[in-house]
Amino acid sequence: VLETEQRHGRWQLLFPARLKPPFALFEGSPQLSRVYQMRLRRIEEMAYGITVRPGVTTPHAELREALPIERVPFVLEWAGWQEPWHPQRLTAQTPTQVASTTVGSTALPAGVCHRVGEGETLWRIADGLAREQGGDTYTLVLALHAQNLASLGPRGQLRPGSELRCPGPQHLQRYQAMTAAQRQAAVIALPR
Repeated sequence: VLETEQRHGRWQLLFPARLKPPFALFEGSPQLSRVYQMRLRRIEEMAYGITVRPGVTTPHAELREALPIERVPFVLEWAGWQEPWHPQRLTAQTPTQVASTTVGSTALPAGVCHRVGEGETLWRIADGLAREQGGDTYTLVLALHAQNLASLGPRGQLRPGSELRCPGPQHLQRYQAMTAAQRQAAVIALPR
C-alpha cells in the first residue's frame, strides 16, 4: 500500500521501502527487518534485474536465507507486469534465442568467458559470471573492463558478437583488495 502526504501544497507519494522503520527494534542488536529487506531486494530486482547474493554482499545472510523465495509483486498495481529479465519468463517467450546463445556459449575458445549477445551490458554479463563463480559483481565489472580494454574501444562499449576474455588473477586481486565503496566509485567512473 502506497501512502501519500501533502507537502508544500502538493500531494507526494511516499516510497514503499520507507513506510516501516528499517530496524527491528527491541530485539537486542539493531538489524534490518525482514519486510524492509524484502522490499530492498525487490527494488534491486526491478531496477537492475539482479538478485543480491546473500553470502557476498550482506553481513545478515541468515536473515536473507529465511526470506521466502517466491516472487511477490512489489506494488500490487504491477502484479500483472512481467519483468523482461526474469529467466523463467525469458525462456517461455524466446526459446530460439536462448537455444542459440547456449549453443554459441559451448563453443567458446580457450581464455574466452563470454560471447556478447545483442543488447547485453557489461554489468549484466559480470552479474551472471559472479553468480556462477560466487564472486562480487563490481569486482568482475572492473576486471572484465581492464582485461578487455583494447577490444572495448575508447568509450568501453560492447559490440554484439565480440568475445570477452576472462580476467586474469592480477586484475581480480587488484579489485578485490579495494573496499566496496572504492569498487562502486570505480564502476561509476568507467567511461561510457
